[in-house]
Amino acid sequence: MKFIYIINILIVAITWNSRLHAQDTHFTLHTEAEQPAQTNTPVRHTLSVGAFGGLQTLTYQLTNRGERSSGFSAGGGIGYALHLTRLLSIGIGADLSNYAASLEYKTLGNQIYRASGGRFNYSINDLHEEQSALLLEIPVMIRLTVPAGRNGHAFRFAGGVRFGWPASARYTRSLKHKTLTAFLDYESTEYNFDDIFRPNAPVVITGQTGAIRLNTSLQIAAEIAYRIPLFARSGLSICAFFSYGLNDMQDKSKKQLVTYSISDSDLNSSPPKYTYSGSLLNTAFASSIRPLAFGVKLQFELGL
Repeated sequence: MKFIYIINILIVAITWNSRLHAQDTHFTLHTEAEQPAQTNTPVRHTLSVGAFGGLQTLTYQLTNRGERSSGFSAGGGIGYALHLTRLLSIGIGADLSNYAASLEYKTLGNQIYRASGGRFNYSINDLHEEQSALLLEIPVMIRLTVPAGRNGHAFRFAGGVRFGWPASARYTRSLKHKTLTAFLDYESTEYNFDDIFRPNAPVVITGQTGAIRLNTSLQIAAEIAYRIPLFARSGLSICAFFSYGLNDMQDKSKKQLVTYSISDSDLNSSPPKYTYSGSLLNTAFASSIRPLAFGVKLQFELGL
């Protein structure tokens, strides 16, 4: 009897265990069916495309109490990142960045143009010049990613350099020009145009425009980003960025702002002829031209 009783208990235990196993298997299959398939393969490459904007300007020093104003602009670009580990990566890209600035001089008095054959003394008032430079930039950055939870959100800190090549740089200028005196060597005569021409009024010049000569730029750069996962391996990054030029972009072949024509023409009957050579950034009035940028970037990223 005891033997039969033990056999019955074993049969009941085996049956109960089989039912529990079947329920557990059913629960596991049901749970996996409800969850979307996810891969644990780490991301090795990331492609990105983005747009950015903020204060993007050219900084420089001006002589004779000139005033510089910063400008706001925008740009966009593409990027690629190679992931060395889950947290560390190297990023490189190609951006088109526009930089804007302007300068003003209330007065530039007693400026002298000297050349073989004589000299001219002139003054400039109410000068206003706007500059715009489009740079092709290659950023090279070391990036550190810090997870912010288990759902794919993350902070990213990046630092490195940007190489910039001027694709286009232009200026637009307006001013008032007045010739004061002239001394011609072949006549040994000093002409005072306020006495010769009455009135010797300033000539208003508007719409001067042309190219600005700039050299390549090397910038230090930093970026802080917050990544929001979207779907699969894609995400949207909201970034705050900063960059500043380490070298002077000014072309060292500086020219005189104004060039007069010194000839044997009769200055008693006709005013002297003169031309403007280009932007003030290519003259001795300006020095130490460097790009400066900080703003916000929106970037779509796709992991591979």
